[in-house]
Amino acid sequence: MKKVFFLMLAFILMFSLLSPQAFCGQDNPATKLGRGLANFFTGWLEIPAEIGRQLQKKGEVAAAFVGPVLGLCKAVGRTAVGVYETVTFPFPVPPGYKSVLEQEFVMQSQSLE
Repeated sequence: MKKVFFLMLAFILMFSLLSPQAFCGQDNPATKLGRGLANFFTGWLEIPAEIGRQLQKKGEVAAAFVGPVLGLCKAVGRTAVGVYETVTFPFPVPPGYKSVLEQEFVMQSQSLE
């Protein structure tokens, strides 16, 4: 059963990565899959990232007490979105394979202006 699952997964990955859309540089199934896998495996990095954000914005006390709690909440959310995007990568949901999160990856700069 595991072999069948991994063979199907490998086939889906190969098919999606070899599609003509995969090389266009736009949002497509391959980028959605990559984003989903990245967020699934690196979602836990929201904890130290949020501690750093709180340290810069509000100081040491907020970084020590508020940072880990907010980071854990964001980590759970980012990991869940990673699972969602990984499972639904063949389908254009949301339209155009856009990211569910505004900040696509954990360590992406928030000031994109």
